[in-house]
Parts: sequence; structure tokens; C-alpha cells
Amino acid sequence: MEEMGQAGILSVVACNNSNIDVDEVGDLPSFCPSEFIVVVTNTDRQDILNGSYSGTATHMDLSAPGSQSFTTRPDDRYISFGGTSASTPHVTGGIGLLYSANCEGYASFTKVEPAESARIMKTFIMDGTDKISALEGKTVSGGRLNLEGSLNLLQEYCGGGAAPLTISSITPNPILYGNPISIRFLTPDESTYRYRVTDVLGRTILKGEKESSTFANNLVTVETSDLAIGVYFFTVENARDSKTKQFMVY
Repeated sequence: MEEMGQAGILSVVACNNSNIDVDEVGDLPSFCPSEFIVVVTNTDRQDILNGSYSGTATHMDLSAPGSQSFTTRPDDRYISFGGTSASTPHVTGGIGLLYSANCEGYASFTKVEPAESARIMKTFIMDGTDKISALEGKTVSGGRLNLEGSLNLLQEYCGGGAAPLTISSITPNPILYGNPISIRFLTPDESTYRYRVTDVLGRTILKGEKESSTFANNLVTVETSDLAIGVYFFTVENARDSKTKQFMVY
């Protein structure tokens, strides 16, 4: 694991499912000394601890939702499963999400300093947690995984918006008059975003505001019964950026 860490790889591991103090009875891989290991225990939807813990808050890093989780099965089916084996993939997927964020500075840093970038990534995960009383004094972070908190920390590291403001879809387009049209836009940071619909003459037909969070997928529904048949432009903006996309009502 240490060699993988030097290559920039974090190993996310599950602890024992029993509600035991690993400091007293021992546990692997919780006791592996590598700083590139993230040890995960299980909390349920009520933030009740359902896995093992560290009485000295040294051998357990954080919790993640595990009980009553769902996973895919063959033949287009889902089943529920739980335990720390369900909690751990939540953290693994969260780390993957953070690495996929559009932050050129961090991406470049991972290439030249892979080990240090992995340490920073672990800090994003640990410091972004929601603090839970059931985990205080039992985990290093004292908290449960919170990806929004971790993404906000990554954004701060990136120096502001870590992904571009994007109008991701206008569907259906063109739209038959009288039907609602769905417009989605992705926001890089927590802010108030203004949006408007204008016609080809630049006249504002509709406008509004949306309070959005970091890396949010926002939905605006426009009723075309309020519009005449023709071409329109949807614009979304905040103080730093503006994006416009065309749609047609027929």
C-alpha cells in the first residue's frame, strides 16, 4: 500500500462490522501504518454507528452510509446490502469524483507530486465530513462522508470555480408548442445564478434566479404555452460567467 501511495493511489478499506473497539482487539487493515489508507466504518441513515471504532480515534478515519444501501444485480435488478463493505465504495467513488473535477492545477500537481496529491485528497475527504456525535472520539475525522463538503474544499484549493458554468441540456429541442421544455445547467460554485429567456430581437420573455451549490445540476422548466412559435435563447449567468444556448418552439 505504501508503494501504491507513492504512486498517488489511496487505498480505501473496510473495518470489522462488529461494534467493537479495534484498539482493544486489533483489526486489519485498520492497523496498517500507511498514511495512504482510508479506513471506513458504517453509519446508517440516522447516523447510528453500526461498525467498529477506535477508542483512541487513531485507527478509524470516517464513516459512510452503509446500512440499507443498494447495488446492481444481473438481469436489470437491484438488491439491498449493508455493512462496511457498502460504506467503503461510497468513499472510493467519492475520491474518484473529486479526481474527475475540472481543476487544472490539481491535475498537474498529481503528475509531478503523486504522493503529496494523494495526501491532499485524503485531507479533502476527511475535512469535508459532517461531524457526528456518535463518531466523536471514535474516528480521526469525527464525521461521516459529505461529498459536497469535500468538493467545496477542492474548489477552494483550485482558487474558485473548479468547473465551467455549462448549459448541459435543453430537451426536447425543438419543442412542440404547448409542451414544457427542461433546461439543465451545471454550476461550478455556490452562488445565485440568474437566468432568462430572450427572443431573436433580444427582448426578455422570462427571467428568474436559482440558488445553487458547488457542482450542482440545476433544472429550469419553461412552459412554452407562454411563448410564440419561433427561436429563443436561454442564458444563465453569475457575476463571473455567462452561457447562452438556443432552442426552438414550433
